[in-house]
Amino acid sequence: DLDGKTVAVKIGTATVDFLKAQVPGAKLTLFPNIDNAYLELATGRVDAVVHDAPNVEYYSNTVGKGRVKVVASIKSGDYYGIAFPKGSPLVADVNKALAKIKSNGNYNAIYSKWFGKAP
Repeated sequence: DLDGKTVAVKIGTATVDFLKAQVPGAKLTLFPNIDNAYLELATGRVDAVVHDAPNVEYYSNTVGKGRVKVVASIKSGDYYGIAFPKGSPLVADVNKALAKIKSNGNYNAIYSKWFGKAP
């Protein structure tokens, strides 16, 4: 659906490479930060913004609420993670905390609060 459309993306992201390969007919408009891309969308100067799903969902549920809509999710194979220096003692603590909030339902509540839907 993005073929022939003007699409705002953040410079240097995997999204740029993905769209160039998968939607070569899209007219990419590159921005140094995603805030400028959202501003272009809000003012009608681009047809769409493609970026990381959690960020797009947050924008849609906050500043863009009622003005923009998330219409699709692109399965590019990218994932999020938390990086620590090798041997960091924080790894065990973070993994334990994540397991706890997932098991007690707090993870779903936090996710819903910020992204407007359950994970």
